[in-house]
Amino acid sequence: MHRVAVFPRQPPLNHPLQSWRFWALSAAGCAALTAIHVKVGVASVQSDVAGSVRTLMTVAFAGAIVVGSGQTGGLVQISGRSPVSLILSGLATGAS
Repeated sequence: MHRVAVFPRQPPLNHPLQSWRFWALSAAGCAALTAIHVKVGVASVQSDVAGSVRTLMTVAFAGAIVVGSGQTGGLVQISGRSPVSLILSGLATGAS
C-alpha cells in the first residue's frame, strides 16, 4: 500500500490571491477603512485609549491568523536576535 502525501490545496498561479495587485488593493482598501473609522468612531474617545483598543484588535486578529494557518509552532522557533528585534520594533511602533 502506497502512502500519498496530502498537502493543503494551493490556488493556481493565475488565481487572484496569487497576485500582488490583489493584495496591494486590499491593503489600500483596509487603510482607507481604518482612516474613515478612526475619524468617525473616536470623536469622543481619548486618542491613547482609541489607539490601545485598535492595537488589541490588531493583536487578536494577527493571533487568529497564526492559529488559523497552523503556524503556532513557529513561535518556539524564534531565536537569535529575532526576539530583541521584534520587541524593539514593537516599542518603536508604539512610540510612534
